[in-house]
Amino acid sequence: APPRLEHLLAVQSGEVPGQELWRILALCALVMLVLETALARWITIHRGLHKPEAVVLLSQADAIKATRARMEGMLAGGANVNPPRAQR
Repeated sequence: APPRLEHLLAVQSGEVPGQELWRILALCALVMLVLETALARWITIHRGLHKPEAVVLLSQADAIKATRARMEGMLAGGANVNPPRAQR
């Protein structure tokens, strides 16, 4: 079968079907990038990673007392096992 006139004109003008595949791939890459960014933001918000955590600075004597209290609590059956945390 002879080639169609439309196909010959498309080839001559550079509009061959299949050569625009890079546009589809670039669009898919852009969509994936936006989705990945949105997913990362969603995970960060739900885990609370965007909130700064307060730091409790204890003197050396207070740190020793807190450690001793935790150890005594562990020996006594688990009471007062967690270290003191700052109030938010």
